[in-house]
Amino acid sequence: MKYKIKDLKIDLGTTPIENIFINNYLQIADGDDVKVYLYAYKLAYEGKVNEMPSEEELASELGMDTERLLDAFNYWQDQGLISIEEEGDSKSYHFISLRELFLGVREPAKPIEDSEILSNDGDATMTNREMFAEIEEVLGTVLTPNEIEKILDLKKEFRQDRNLIVHGFTYSEKTTGKRNVNYVLSIIRNWAIDGIFTMADFEKFEAENEKRKETKSPKKKRSTKKKQGRTDDRLSSEELKSILDRKLRADVEKAMGGDIEDK
Repeated sequence: MKYKIKDLKIDLGTTPIENIFINNYLQIADGDDVKVYLYAYKLAYEGKVNEMPSEEELASELGMDTERLLDAFNYWQDQGLISIEEEGDSKSYHFISLRELFLGVREPAKPIEDSEILSNDGDATMTNREMFAEIEEVLGTVLTPNEIEKILDLKKEFRQDRNLIVHGFTYSEKTTGKRNVNYVLSIIRNWAIDGIFTMADFEKFEAENEKRKETKSPKKKRSTKKKQGRTDDRLSSEELKSILDRKLRADVEKAMGGDIEDK
């Protein structure tokens, strides 16, 4: 099957939608939610502020009630794709760039190189782009904008290296089999509480844990072995008496030069 776009004879306008939205949200969002997002995005893209319909008018244009329209906007805010802000008696709906969110760019700015990003936060282990790509490889799925936001917030709050954050996902998958983003972030937060901010900190922490285990285990082994020796090798009092009796009888027979019964 092939999909093609014919050359346009008349161009009545185009609204660009990021592929991240198409690839990751069309299959999971409700049809009405998608309809609200696309139509409101088109209005925002056109930027005709004085011609913007009210929420009631927008709901009517889309063939739904106002309550369902507001539910759709709240859904996209929960997904991290829309920011809803109060402006006097009305609301303002701001569409967030998925590409900029993915790259960790929080506000409009001129294009910057990866080297500039690295020098700005003091973490030269990798870029945000590389960090998210490696996390997605571990998870086996694409991060949602909301998940990306949480990871960036953790990075900003605790200032842990990006390669340590990636390792948190690998560590969780390997030790617990869990790939839930919130669960992994809780592990990484606990590392920060323990003073772990870099991979060097983590390796030192793990080495100290192993050393503590090694100092405890030999004592336990010696104790177990000793206990097993007493249990397996100790003779009962009857067995000891029988051995002593035989030995005494043999000594007496030897001293008398023959079998005791013969004397």
